[in-house]
Amino acid sequence: MAFLMAIRRANFASSFKVTSLRSPDSLFVRNALKSFSTSTAPNTFDLPPNAQANPNQWNQPLNNQWDNRNQGYNHPQNPQNHPPHAPQQSFYPDNSNQRRNVQQQNYYQNPNQRSNYSPNQGHQSFHQENANQRQNYYPTNTNQRQNYPPHGTVQRQNFPQQNHGSTVKVDLLSVCKEGKLKEAIELMGQGELADAECFGVLFGLCGKSKKLEDAKKVHDYFLRSSYRGDIQLNHMVIDMYSKCGSMVDARRVFDHISDRNMDSWHWIIHGYAANGLGDDGLEMYEQMRNFGLQPNEETFLAVLESSDPKKIPTPLAKKFTAISMLEGKNRVGEFRNPTLYKDEEKFRAANKEQSYVPDTRYVLHDIDQEAKEQALLYHSERLAIAYGLISTPARTPLRIIKNLRVCGDCHNAIKIMSRIVGRELIVRDNKSIDHCSSARNGFGVIVVKYGKCIHGNNYLCGTVDAIIPVLLRLLLVFVSCYGGNGYDTLEKILPIRRWVLNHVRNEDHSPEYSNSLVYMGPQNGMKDVDKISSLPGQPAGTDFDQFSGYVTVDPNHGRALFYYLAESRSNSSTDPLVLWLNGGPGCSSFGYGAMRELGPFRVNADNATLSHNKHAWNNIANVLFLESPAGVGFSYSNTSSDYITDDAQTAKDSYTFLINWLERFPGYKTRDFYIMGESYAGHYVPQLAQLILQNNKITNQTVINLKGIALGNADLDEETGNTGMFDHLWTHAIISDEIHEGIISNCNFSEGATITDACNDYQNQTLAAISNIFLYDIYAPLCSPLRNSTPSISGFDPCTDSYILGYLNTPVVQESLHAKPLQWESCNHFIETHWKDMPYTVLPVIQDLMATGIKIWIYSGDTDGRVSVTTSRYSINKLETSVKIPWYPWMYQGEIAFQLSIHFGLLIFVSCYGGDGYDPLENALKIQLSKRLVLNHETNEYHSAEYSNSPVYMGPQDGLKDVDKISSLPGQPAGTDFDQYSGYVTIDPNHGRALFYYLAESPVNSSTNPLVLWLNGGPGCSSFGNGAMMELGPFRVNADNTTLSRNKYAWNNVANVLFLESPAGVGFSYSNTSSDYITGDVQTAKDSYTFLINWLERFPEYKTRDFYIAGESYAGHYVPQLAQIILQKNKITNQTVINLKGIALGNAYVDYETLKTGLYDYFWTHAIISDEIHEGIISNCNFSEGATITDACIDYQYQAYAAKSNIFFYDIYAPLCSPFNTSTPSISVFDPCTENYILGYLNTPYVQQALHAKPVKWESCSGLIGAHWKDMPLTVLPVIQNLMASGINVWIYRQVNIICACVRVFFFWGGGGVTMHIYLTKNMTTTKIAVEIQMGDLLVFVSCYGSNGYDPLENVLKIQRLRRTTLNHASKDVTAEYSYSPVYVGPQDGLKDADKISELPGQPAGTKFDQYSGYVTVDPNHGRALFYYLAESPENSSTNALVLWLNGGPGCSSFGNGAMMELGPFRVSADSTTLSWNKYAWNNVANVLFLESPAGVGFSYSNTTSDYQTGDIQTAKDSYTFLVNWLERFPEYKTRDFYIAGESYAGHYVPQLAQLILQNNKITNQTVINLKGIAIGNAYVDDETENTGMFDYFWSHAIISDEIHQGIISNCNFTEGGTITAACDDYQGQAKAAKSNIYFYDIYAPLCSSSSNSTPSISQFDPCTTNYIKTYLNTPSVQQSLHAKPVQWESCNDLIGIYWKDSPFTVLPVIQDLMASGISVWIYSGDTDGRVPVTTSRYSINKLQTSVKTPWYPWMYEGEVGGYVVGYQNLTFVTIRGAGHFVPSYQPARGLAFFSSFLEGKLP
Repeated sequence: MAFLMAIRRANFASSFKVTSLRSPDSLFVRNALKSFSTSTAPNTFDLPPNAQANPNQWNQPLNNQWDNRNQGYNHPQNPQNHPPHAPQQSFYPDNSNQRRNVQQQNYYQNPNQRSNYSPNQGHQSFHQENANQRQNYYPTNTNQRQNYPPHGTVQRQNFPQQNHGSTVKVDLLSVCKEGKLKEAIELMGQGELADAECFGVLFGLCGKSKKLEDAKKVHDYFLRSSYRGDIQLNHMVIDMYSKCGSMVDARRVFDHISDRNMDSWHWIIHGYAANGLGDDGLEMYEQMRNFGLQPNEETFLAVLESSDPKKIPTPLAKKFTAISMLEGKNRVGEFRNPTLYKDEEKFRAANKEQSYVPDTRYVLHDIDQEAKEQALLYHSERLAIAYGLISTPARTPLRIIKNLRVCGDCHNAIKIMSRIVGRELIVRDNKSIDHCSSARNGFGVIVVKYGKCIHGNNYLCGTVDAIIPVLLRLLLVFVSCYGGNGYDTLEKILPIRRWVLNHVRNEDHSPEYSNSLVYMGPQNGMKDVDKISSLPGQPAGTDFDQFSGYVTVDPNHGRALFYYLAESRSNSSTDPLVLWLNGGPGCSSFGYGAMRELGPFRVNADNATLSHNKHAWNNIANVLFLESPAGVGFSYSNTSSDYITDDAQTAKDSYTFLINWLERFPGYKTRDFYIMGESYAGHYVPQLAQLILQNNKITNQTVINLKGIALGNADLDEETGNTGMFDHLWTHAIISDEIHEGIISNCNFSEGATITDACNDYQNQTLAAISNIFLYDIYAPLCSPLRNSTPSISGFDPCTDSYILGYLNTPVVQESLHAKPLQWESCNHFIETHWKDMPYTVLPVIQDLMATGIKIWIYSGDTDGRVSVTTSRYSINKLETSVKIPWYPWMYQGEIAFQLSIHFGLLIFVSCYGGDGYDPLENALKIQLSKRLVLNHETNEYHSAEYSNSPVYMGPQDGLKDVDKISSLPGQPAGTDFDQYSGYVTIDPNHGRALFYYLAESPVNSSTNPLVLWLNGGPGCSSFGNGAMMELGPFRVNADNTTLSRNKYAWNNVANVLFLESPAGVGFSYSNTSSDYITGDVQTAKDSYTFLINWLERFPEYKTRDFYIAGESYAGHYVPQLAQIILQKNKITNQTVINLKGIALGNAYVDYETLKTGLYDYFWTHAIISDEIHEGIISNCNFSEGATITDACIDYQYQAYAAKSNIFFYDIYAPLCSPFNTSTPSISVFDPCTENYILGYLNTPYVQQALHAKPVKWESCSGLIGAHWKDMPLTVLPVIQNLMASGINVWIYRQVNIICACVRVFFFWGGGGVTMHIYLTKNMTTTKIAVEIQMGDLLVFVSCYGSNGYDPLENVLKIQRLRRTTLNHASKDVTAEYSYSPVYVGPQDGLKDADKISELPGQPAGTKFDQYSGYVTVDPNHGRALFYYLAESPENSSTNALVLWLNGGPGCSSFGNGAMMELGPFRVSADSTTLSWNKYAWNNVANVLFLESPAGVGFSYSNTTSDYQTGDIQTAKDSYTFLVNWLERFPEYKTRDFYIAGESYAGHYVPQLAQLILQNNKITNQTVINLKGIAIGNAYVDDETENTGMFDYFWSHAIISDEIHQGIISNCNFTEGGTITAACDDYQGQAKAAKSNIYFYDIYAPLCSSSSNSTPSISQFDPCTTNYIKTYLNTPSVQQSLHAKPVQWESCNDLIGIYWKDSPFTVLPVIQDLMASGISVWIYSGDTDGRVPVTTSRYSINKLQTSVKTPWYPWMYEGEVGGYVVGYQNLTFVTIRGAGHFVPSYQPARGLAFFSSFLEGKLP
């Protein structure tokens, strides 16, 4: 049963196949010598690119000229077998011996999944692997691997239908597929009939469970069915019994098979081998021979598994394909040599010289000498040795078995390799050699040790010195044979480079390209030929032109590169041209770049149709995708040696392409040009840019108008590529501490350093750890039938590559693309493995480019594990460029989109992320400040510019007024009694620039009332959407986004109000010239004046009307500047062109210095920032013009912005827009979600039509306008002074809110008479508390604001740390011996029945378990009672364990958070009234008890208010008292296995309660509570590791900057007793500001907002769930059904945390005591939690200093990595991949799998 598994990816399956000798459950017996083997199928590895069958092609049949037994070889007769662009004569062997097996379709095959073509037709594999690999999916249990027979001509057919006249019911098949073996057997016992598919699944389940009793039951039902004679099912029965350990039953089945075939014999031999009965297996082999059956290669492999070395049988005499075998654990690796030897070939004597000279006499192909030398490198024994050298530990001997003879040249090469690597190599061939005394059984043996033959033929054992190129090129070939679950082109070539750089150094980092002539070919008419009429399956409505075809770059070699151009959808004639390059090297820019990433289309799952990519980059640019170098994608050469290429040649070819392409498309010659790419394009892009600039310089002309480059997740530097990747893998919980430490200690990745064997070993361990995750997006699912169970953050379909492969290999698609018909591949592995030059670093090239002044952006997706964000940061640090604009988050759709840092030379680094809140003015100010800092622009000398008297454009306006009249706006209320107009006024016909306006005339006296022009600011914000529809216009948009209501305070009641969208690019205003969107103050004023002059011609009745200009915010610039130009023009023309009477500025930005000083003074006076921040700004900041902004000033400003980050900056007392905003009305009663309603309304097509607007995507503010603003004077006060002198009215107004909503509360905190003053505000949603601490008398001031994401743990930690610092409270009571006092036990009779819940409101039908809730009194004197909720198991509730669940906080509800949001049986629906099932509820496997503790949390209460001032000790005592009483109420649980689990601050609760239980059991000398184990998740257990782990996690996940992280490391001492300095506080404040707008508990999840669906989380958990729960649990009928007191339920009680009395610095000593007690102790961690991250858990465990028992390994769930696990002495640590703080919420399936393992007491 030869399993063909790709070592790296199925693309290499044709070159290197690993054959498993048995099912994966068994282990290979011999480990001392790593031995590899192959079968006799021919190889296509050495074919030219695209000449071999594409292993990624799904369902692609392969033809074959070999017979079924592989006994013949036919020479090629059909030259058309070569691809069109492949040479007919080259050094590559032909592929006419390619085995091609047509696999029959059956119901096991996924229609989208490529068939697994075995070299032996009888073989089938149902093992689930990466979807990028060759595979067949087993349709049921994903963990069950069924192995079909290894050989034979019988294909697995569709099983016949059952002849009983009735089909199998769906429920039985479903039960089988769900893996419910017991239930399936019971159903069959009740008369349900199983079909063939059911039996196949059941046999697999029995084999997996290894339960012989179940296997026999299933077999009995099988024997009663009509399928009992099916030979394939009988083979599965043999395998089932083999796995169950009963070879007697397996043999019985074998003996009863009447029509046994070769597969039958192989199955039984494998069974004996798997059960350690090798002799019986050999006996079966002898019986097979006695029956006259001819053994084949599969038989040989089966017998080899059953035998020891002395019993290896002689292989067949003739094998016509060269195969070498390298023995290894569980599998043998195939290394097939395409070179075939004739029988008469004789060994040649080795060259006697001391250097290696390839002996090409052994190459039979009629090719040139160089090609012969190349062909020698692919002999199979060399491939086998190369794999063994890298895949096995250092100094391990290798045993090589070849089925043909070892040629003399290979013999010499083997000795050379032995000398270089210091290994013993044992090589057997198929001919005896007289001089080799160790030959046995017809095998020739050569034993080579350290370069000398120590056992073998002296004729062949001449001494030959090792030379590097041999091993170098050999390893080059090896790399294509290796890899993991997800194919990684870059990783495959990097080991080659690392090895080469140890021996042959490439110093050419930034080569000067010679000024050689560039080939220029004829291009006339080619553009029209290349135009694509339509792509097959293209969606309707495609509104851009697209072209594709070839550009010849070398006519002598016939080398041509393929391109695809998607022109811009907006302004293709003016938008820039962007060249996109994918990396590899060898990967397709068209397939990957255009069809998967940034192109206009995405391929659908049917492989035939396309859908629009609404975020395609050709929305704003013309994007050119280039397939480079030749051999990639559709690009080709007629000269095969061209496929062995390098960086320099690729750059030259790309440059030649561009020169020729621009001749074909001359319209782009002078266009702004950018180059972008990712991964290995980190080499391509800067090298090509350098070549362009050099040639521009040499030719003294701008041949190509290069403006900038952008590199994404780019390979730039070998050293940082390695250190960054391994650090990223460790910080993201993918590799273990031991592996990471091993790499740090043993690996030196700097240039010139030697890579040691130990380093290689640790790197190999890393490769194993990442082998089952998608390295390019570490939280994404793999492509498999189960992929829906684990959504990615992005919502990207992981099987997209497969769809693209199918689509691009469709003939009609290739024809429409004008591509040569060939087998398209996403990556050409021959290219990468034959790459010649690869500089160690391209950072010098980037430094050169930075010096030229072009734009350089480096961006990084922060979940990439291949070229991680850590790598990018390390690379930038090596550039040693200074920071000009510090790290800050930028926003997209209400989420942080990335963190950004601008460096010297305008190098910009971007990491991709998410955020909340948009401030266009702040953005513009930051950019202007950046320009002044970077370009040394002190100021813009435009305070009161004299505008030149240039003529103003005047266009025809006749009849346009009537056209602009609005008949009625959609949804407009009845009774509208005024006229309204809207439309465009052209201000520059040459550029096609036009401004949009809206006029609302007065309902009364419109003919005499003045005209008021309204301007909103930004810069870049809409005066119509913001000004007219949200502020002063006649209408307001209702919450339905479709109807309008009247604004009774509209300004058009007293004036005719004209709203102008200015400048172009704002709102509906536009230009046909994209450069117009890069504008500034001066141009905006000129355009507004031109607009007015033309508009007054259209509306001449307003020419002499009194005219006013009003505006707000940045209109503090617009308004006075426009007023100034009006007055100047009136003066110049000596007439009143516009009758300006006055201006009014509202909350206006008019002066930078006063803006800054006034802003921070306002923050301080309105209790938003602390005294320290305000004082820091006063002391360190000089905002006057020309002053220097210091680092200290920037730090304090960031702290100030962090303090205000979660309030609505434009109305500090207003609520934020959220689903629960109605509970907190603003002072103004203004709906904070109004902007959303306007956005929906104005983007409605019929609204835009009614407004006479162009159909566009309307936005309230254009971020692009502000980001590209050119001129912005620091002050316009001189302009205002001039206006004041002119005599017009100048009004400045500002809205001031003077009402404070805070309610002052005073209370005393015990201990030293210290007074704590607290300001609290409560609303229906949450208690908002933000603590600002002044150190003096421990005065704590609490303002009226809270954070967007509530963090109760942070609140209590602040207070506890303050107490320790101020009062010198050390944490002494870590492992307190609780004194034994009698525990209160109250009467419990009858209370169980009273607590039973009949039904919860909205509960779904079909609830099959009992549930209880109520109160247990723990202190009758104080009236203190704790609330509980019990969800019993639906099955086996009488025997399943009891688990107590505790949430943390302190102060958070275990029922609301734990039961209703995380692990309980129900989830609250979005309607807040109904419940839905949680199919992954933990009560599926245990009885789960949720406890609200301490009193004051959730529904728990006390009649004594002082009870709410509690702490760790009292909480543990109360919880213990609760349990003792609860067990009296539920006595059936008294002796039941008992576990405690919890998360967060329950990292204190759980171990402290467990300690108290064990102590009381010991004191009373009885098992009062039968505690078996504890599990704590993302647990706060140690204050030092909590801090260090959190900030390290922030940095490693690209949330905080290098500077902040280094500041914390340098200034903060988090050890117990350490002093927290002011500098440390500052850096912590900056860190928390940086994370303030992400959801702290799951850093990749969206926030709860109206736009949350735009950013899916990994888990698809609804971020608004807490709101639904709050509403539900505050419903009276719900509280009544829960037997709860009617209260205002809250998820967390903030006062509990503020009053918390005792919280030890660490509970690690408690955990150590529990570990010593013998109970099970598990710590688990969701790896996307930022609150108590996985790094914190790892640091805490390291402090325990316990030894590792089971090393770190990935655990699997449904074919995906569920996380990682490591077993310590008496401790287990488990990570849950893709889960945040609340593991069961974010990864419910994986959470249940982990929990089940915990209860079972075995590692997952």
